[in-house]
Amino acid sequence: MTVIELNEITTPPSANHATKALQGLVLFDQRTEDERGQTGFVLGSLGDAVDSKKFNGFFDVVVGNPPWSVVNDNERSKELDRVGTELGRSVLKARGLDDAAAEYANPGGVPDLPFLWRAGRVG
Repeated sequence: MTVIELNEITTPPSANHATKALQGLVLFDQRTEDERGQTGFVLGSLGDAVDSKKFNGFFDVVVGNPPWSVVNDNERSKELDRVGTELGRSVLKARGLDDAAAEYANPGGVPDLPFLWRAGRVG
């Protein structure tokens, strides 16, 4: 999913060989209305369009295929790090790890951690 979002693939999931069985099950359009009209980098499932009532606390296991590549574009990296830091801190605080939350910062343009933090978000 990260590849689809962060590599600016703007075609619908079906054009990326996802079957209809995956749409609405593991593939969701999580862009805001403003993002739907944009080209290039958008936060997608890391942004505010995610239905927290539907997804927060929903996942028991997250399966991924790291390492993902670092986002080398400075503007994109800053936005990703800002969101990754916010997500990480909120998850750590929710688990009572206030000291770790206060010190956490997403490491420079690394996209895998924000997706894992998002998946681990509760409440």
